[in-house]
Amino acid sequence: MVCASSNLGVRMTWSRRKVLGGLGVAAAASLLTRGGAAATLRPLNSARIGCQTYKILEIFLQGGLSHRETLWVEQPDQAPIWRNLTLNTQEWTNEVSPLAPPTGWTLSLPPPSNVVMGPGAFAIDGHAIAGRMRLVATGHRLDPHEAASALTLTGLPLGRARGAGLGTVLQRKYGSVTDPVAFTIVPLGETLVNTYMAEAGLHGATNRPVQLRLGGSLLANLQRGSIPAAYKPHVNDLLAYYEDRYSGRLDYPGAGAARSLGHDSYATALQRLIDAPILQAKLAGAPPLSPVANNPIAGLTPGRQAIAIGCYLLQQGARYAGVIDQGILGGYDSHVEGSFARHALRANGNLYHLLAELARQVDDGVLDLDETLVVVRSEFGRTWNDTSVTGTNHWPRGYATLLIGGPITTTTVGGGMTFPDSAVDGSYAWSDSPTGEPISPTDLRAALLLAAGVDPFDLDCLLPSETSMDGGSNIATRNNIIQYVLGLPPLNISCPDDTVEVS
Repeated sequence: MVCASSNLGVRMTWSRRKVLGGLGVAAAASLLTRGGAAATLRPLNSARIGCQTYKILEIFLQGGLSHRETLWVEQPDQAPIWRNLTLNTQEWTNEVSPLAPPTGWTLSLPPPSNVVMGPGAFAIDGHAIAGRMRLVATGHRLDPHEAASALTLTGLPLGRARGAGLGTVLQRKYGSVTDPVAFTIVPLGETLVNTYMAEAGLHGATNRPVQLRLGGSLLANLQRGSIPAAYKPHVNDLLAYYEDRYSGRLDYPGAGAARSLGHDSYATALQRLIDAPILQAKLAGAPPLSPVANNPIAGLTPGRQAIAIGCYLLQQGARYAGVIDQGILGGYDSHVEGSFARHALRANGNLYHLLAELARQVDDGVLDLDETLVVVRSEFGRTWNDTSVTGTNHWPRGYATLLIGGPITTTTVGGGMTFPDSAVDGSYAWSDSPTGEPISPTDLRAALLLAAGVDPFDLDCLLPSETSMDGGSNIATRNNIIQYVLGLPPLNISCPDDTVEVS
């Protein structure tokens, strides 16, 4: 049994610390009624797998990964397009392995699965990562990038108030405004996907992850070099005074605070600016945010840089790191490639570097697979090819998500996905559905929350009926998620500090 607990607590707002500093906790609690940055949000209910919690590294491949050529390759006797790859694959191998994989190379997954992984997985051949993976067949019916990305990263379709980024949930669970434990590492200029990754939902804008932009100037801005050190305390007091005056104007007389996400976001950012030394200390030894020279042969790419930063932050105590990867040889959203071989090169090259960096972080002792669950995902898959051009189209009906480490200690395949017969000759369309039962992004969201120690069916998160595994009760649905998404047996363990069962 996976048990859940709920204990009320108080979080004090930064702008009223001096006012409340001499008060007892009970008295302070009576003054703090505001939602958001001044929230007295109840702690989220807990639910743990085997009484353990795991950090989460989420790697989102923006644009839709061509799973048929990379992660989920069936019918190897049909000679998939990448088997005829003749381009110079030194373009995408790194300094550790400068030679191209042999023709027809695959990474086989354990029987009874007939699924293999394409040459992008060459980076983890023989590595510990290859021994603790779960490849999960995933599917939904949302074709646009905007809708599919929102479903993937928040667990719910657009328009649902409870839809929130995973980092936001974990920041609320484990962090505070003065102690950020959730971060997103995103390419300079990217806004849409990061908006979903950092969506607040019902968790309050104060709990959004800290955003680190590659090539951005966050560290320089935190230093506030134009303000002499002696003046900073006075500037801080002035900023606190005006923020407190403004927040007071958002209170209904005698009825508490109005909700203002914009103000809460501003107040949170302001506190993190004033408390910059805390954030600077977390980033002190991290790989630099400055742009890397994109050199795939030398193993230098923005995606690898972002993963290295995320792994470092997790090692330093963060609970969540979200990485947005846009590819190196070209984006994942590949409608026109010029040739099928070019498309296969692009898809495998991009994936190769992400897996190679994960392997490097494990070998360097930065990424601990025993305490971190890695999820490599995209908003949808892609057709074998678009029939009108030499490229690929969107295909959300069946694609693959890769889970690595955490509670997963063997290599397995979850869910079902057998492609339509038309896929063999490269002509299947968006309307074709695979046989088998792909697992929904909402199911995956519930599994990640469980791994992180959060009850997925907390009232501010998901409902069992929103998954495809509703067992009629929270307990039964959680066990279905554990068994069918994570591939683990239902665990009848009552954890000592999880005291209140949610049913």
